[in-house]
Amino acid sequence: MAILGVDYGRARLGLAVSDGLGLLAAPLPTLTVKHPRAAIPDLKSIVAQYNVNTVVVGLPLDQNGDEGDMAKEIRTWATTLQRATQADIAFIDERFTSKWADRVAADRISKKSRERLREKSDMIAAQAILQTYLDTRRATESST
Repeated sequence: MAILGVDYGRARLGLAVSDGLGLLAAPLPTLTVKHPRAAIPDLKSIVAQYNVNTVVVGLPLDQNGDEGDMAKEIRTWATTLQRATQADIAFIDERFTSKWADRVAADRISKKSRERLREKSDMIAAQAILQTYLDTRRATESST
């Protein structure tokens, strides 16, 4: 079983999928949509294609750790995704993944267009969200 990572956005969703052992996250192509709900059919196909049992969604928390309006929007969207895919949903704090992903993407494609940079940033952010979840889960399992 694989795990899917999602960097939620209103226009683009960054995606990453784990290997079967749950050790490594690999980026998938970014989904560009008019509305995040429009991505649900594509995500349902991806969940089936990769035999995903858990979807990890990045949750943007405020600096003090509280959930704002965007986090609430994401939780509502994730409920719709869960109903459509029957996959478990997990959330992970993504406060710093987007800035980190922007820096990594800028280093990797410094001479490409801004749109391409944003797509790469979304992919890298999803990969960072998923890898953080996998590493945390593995650390928790090994300490018990």
